[in-house]
Amino acid sequence: MSCISAAVSLYCSSVTVCSRTSSARSSSTAEARTNNSCSCGCTCAFIAHPPPAASGIGRAHAPPRCSPGTSPTAKQCHRSISELRISKAARRAQLRAGHRARQQQSFDSEHAATRIRNVEFGVVPGLLQSADYARAVFRTQAELLQVPDSDIEASVRVRMQRQQVLYQGKDIEIVVSQHALRHPVAPPDAMLGQLARLVSAVDIPGLRFGVLPEFRRLPNITMNGFIMLDDVVQVEHVSAELTIDDPEQIGIYRRLMDRLWQVACEGDEARAILQRLAAEYRHQTEG
Repeated sequence: MSCISAAVSLYCSSVTVCSRTSSARSSSTAEARTNNSCSCGCTCAFIAHPPPAASGIGRAHAPPRCSPGTSPTAKQCHRSISELRISKAARRAQLRAGHRARQQQSFDSEHAATRIRNVEFGVVPGLLQSADYARAVFRTQAELLQVPDSDIEASVRVRMQRQQVLYQGKDIEIVVSQHALRHPVAPPDAMLGQLARLVSAVDIPGLRFGVLPEFRRLPNITMNGFIMLDDVVQVEHVSAELTIDDPEQIGIYRRLMDRLWQVACEGDEARAILQRLAAEYRHQTEG
């Protein structure tokens, strides 16, 4: 399992602990375990350390260095697990108040960044969502996560405000999979508006926008979309988020993004894909 996969597993209420002793492997706890090697060549614990609980986002660091043959103490493991649970609880508490606060958090971090790189496979990236599309996304997520939907309109307004960053001369790259556009989260007329928004994005000065076309082989298996804000990566899962700031792991995401651009369609090619999809949705509205 890679460090990234381990971090994701950790954030979802599991812990990856490796030890040379068979007793650790046979311990009957509820936490998941697998073998990982740290940078010094020995086996040791890999724990994702979250930031202060107020943010509610787990933070993954590189595997710790340790002396060969050593293993983490039970006290260290329990403390790290407690930190993760506190972080998850803070995330749930934040969402129980609705989505607006999380959108404001994105607004602040995106406007503070100098470079933004974003790829999504199952949904239109937030920075390019139309208001109707965003409204449908928030409503769907509120129902799934069983959180209040009373602030959906406020959340939509903040998400639209986030898009001001597209016109501030920053270095921004956004890639969306064609599959995300074929699986609508909104009615056909709203999808038409969303596709029109994406067509206009092709011509935004300074924005590099691409579409990953159907039936084109991807350079790597990619489980989740992600956004890179300078030297930090944020990965959103169904019920949690992971923030990664370890330089080695950040390098992996940079390579992945570079490789995705090698197969993405840009400019007129991207526009043509979007216009074909719009024709299909238009046919649905006329039918």
